[in-house]
Amino acid sequence: MSFKKILLAIDDSSVTPGILSQGLEVAKSLQADLMLFRCIHSKDLQVINSIPYEMGLGIESVNYNYQEEQENLNRVTEENLQKLKNECEIATNHQLKIEYKYAIGDPGACICETAQNWSASMIVIGRKGHSMLVEALLGSVSSYVIHHAQCAVLVVSPPKPSA
Repeated sequence: MSFKKILLAIDDSSVTPGILSQGLEVAKSLQADLMLFRCIHSKDLQVINSIPYEMGLGIESVNYNYQEEQENLNRVTEENLQKLKNECEIATNHQLKIEYKYAIGDPGACICETAQNWSASMIVIGRKGHSMLVEALLGSVSSYVIHHAQCAVLVVSPPKPSA
């Protein structure tokens, strides 16, 4: 199998530099196109649903909440775009064909959907190293991607702490 398009899923975790480094190394060795991808989890946007007018709040309060939502969305989107641009600059030094994209939603589903739409042949994703119990209770993006992606998945584990 030939891996010509690699989607590199990154976030703000402490393992991201390692994922970026390993993903770049894999893409360079295979001379593959690379997409840096970030998903902004919808829960991180602190969306305040429009407060019903029937609750006694005036239209000014509803408009204020809506404006707050929009400003938060714009801020988070701009921060993530800037991070992607910075990571793209690092990747550009490796002389690869690189693009970047972000989406808003559930990270696992967004990664799988983006990979499929882009016709990725591999996804490189990190795992935070949580215990199996924590992953079972909270879920795991990497586990979701492993089970739902329609292409190969390379999971980069965090380095083991030295004893």
